[in-house]
Amino acid sequence: MLLISTGMATMVRRVRGRNKLVWLLAGIAMDCRPAPEPVHYLDAAQIQIHTRNGVHYTGKIPLSGVLFSVDNQGDTVFKVPFREGKENGVAKFFYPKNRLREERIFVNGWKEGTHRGWYENGRLRFEYRFRDDEFDGSYREWFPNGKRFRNMNYEKGQEAGVQQIWYSSGKIKTNYLIKDDRRYGLLGTKNCKNVVDSVFRK
Repeated sequence: MLLISTGMATMVRRVRGRNKLVWLLAGIAMDCRPAPEPVHYLDAAQIQIHTRNGVHYTGKIPLSGVLFSVDNQGDTVFKVPFREGKENGVAKFFYPKNRLREERIFVNGWKEGTHRGWYENGRLRFEYRFRDDEFDGSYREWFPNGKRFRNMNYEKGQEAGVQQIWYSSGKIKTNYLIKDDRRYGLLGTKNCKNVVDSVFRK
């Protein structure tokens, strides 16, 4: 019994030593990693920006860094990250006192993922989903009181599936289904091929 206990104790000591060695090696490996590049902040009021072929430049240099703007009270109006002249990362737009107005995701200048916007009262205004710079998935909008305004669905930039629009009273205005490139149901509005999203539209 004593031998078993001694053997177990020896095993524990070896594991502990090995763990220390692993942590030591991990620490050395982490120290060898290159330091992250510093983020450059660019005041939109202090630089001139022009766009050529979808690329934003300051002078002859493609814009890289976080472009920002502040109002007369010193509140941030927007922060938009750029890399090599194109929006890249999470862009944020604000109401006064740092209250979030919109949050949008860009990858190499293209809209991606879930984009959201809020009213000044904090209620959700819209929620769009993008893939490869096109609407793809759910497309939702709300009135300032929180009632539904639009409930649309897209595939590769085109309407697909159930599409609904409401009046501010809550009464349904449009309710139809897109199937096999045909509409079925109550239109209640003009026949539009697609919606327009104006932010950063090129």
